[in-house]
Amino acid sequence: MWKRNMHRLDATEVFLKNATRQEEAWEDHVLSKSRRILHKFLYEDTHVVPACIAASVVIASSLPAMAAAAAAATH
Repeated sequence: MWKRNMHRLDATEVFLKNATRQEEAWEDHVLSKSRRILHKFLYEDTHVVPACIAASVVIASSLPAMAAAAAAATH
């Protein structure tokens, strides 16, 4: 259905470093790569959501709003 590339985050270097260099290794090998992957997913990729999923999300998200509007109108 959705075609996504798998990304591998390897934290081995973090565990091989001494305590003083672990934070730097974490930022270099895991955190920065995670941020790039997330940024690409959120802002650069084109997302195609199947119509059946999109419709169910719209319906499910509108029910609480309709209930709140009805409650506000009656009180």
